[in-house]
Amino acid sequence: MRHTTLRQLFAVLAVSAAALPAVAQQTERPPRPEFLSAMGLLETDRAEITDAISDLDVDQPFALEVPRAEGVVVQEDPGPARLFAVNFLTEDGAFIESLSITGAQIEAEDEDGRQFALANLLVLRSFPALRDVFPDAEILAFGPAEFEGFDAVQMVGRFTEPQAGEILFRHVGLMKPDGTDALVAISNIRPAMMPVANDDQFADTYSGWTLGTLEFLDPGPDAQTEDAPEDGTDTD
Repeated sequence: MRHTTLRQLFAVLAVSAAALPAVAQQTERPPRPEFLSAMGLLETDRAEITDAISDLDVDQPFALEVPRAEGVVVQEDPGPARLFAVNFLTEDGAFIESLSITGAQIEAEDEDGRQFALANLLVLRSFPALRDVFPDAEILAFGPAEFEGFDAVQMVGRFTEPQAGEILFRHVGLMKPDGTDALVAISNIRPAMMPVANDDQFADTYSGWTLGTLEFLDPGPDAQTEDAPEDGTDTD
C-alpha cells in the first residue's frame, strides 16, 4: 500500500492552516459540546475512514464521532492527502474551528522512541511548514498528550489569520504502542468563538471532542496480503 510521504504530509499541515473559511460577521459564541451533551442536545455522526470510502490508501482504518448541534454547521473539507477533514461553522458561515487528519509511518521499538519520533515530526517538520504560511506562528506549549490507548504528543500555539484574527493551533501525533501507523491531527480554533485556556478546554471544543473519540479499526484479513512474502509454493 502507498504511504503518505513527508512532503505530502507537510503540504497538508500548511494547507490546513491556510485554507480557513472566509469569516462572516461576528456572531454569538456557540455552546460547548460537553454542555450540550449534558443537556441531551448533542448528536453525533460516526465517520469510518477506510480504503472503501477514501480516495487514498488507508494503512490504518479509524473511526470518529463527529458532533452535531443546532447552530453549528459541519462542513467537509477534503484536500490532498487528508484522510479526514471538517470545518465547524456557525449557521451564517463564521469560522469556529477545524480538524484534519493525515497518516504517517513511524518505526520505533518503545514508548520513548515513539514519542521522540512524534515530537520530531511535529516540532521539526509541521511547525516550520506552518510558519512558512504564517510567519508570526509561535509554539506556546509542547509535550505528551493523554489519549487513552495511544502514545501521543501535542504541540499548541497560535498564529494570526488576516480575516479570522488570532487562531490557536493544536497538532497531535498519535500511534498505537504495537504498530507503526501514526496519525497527525491538526486543529485550528478561533478563540473569539471558542475560548481555550487549558487542555480541558481543548477537549471541550468540537475538534477536541471529535478527536477524543478516535479509535483504530481492524484492518481486516486482507490488509497485509499486498506486502506478504511469497512462500514459493507452486499452485499450478
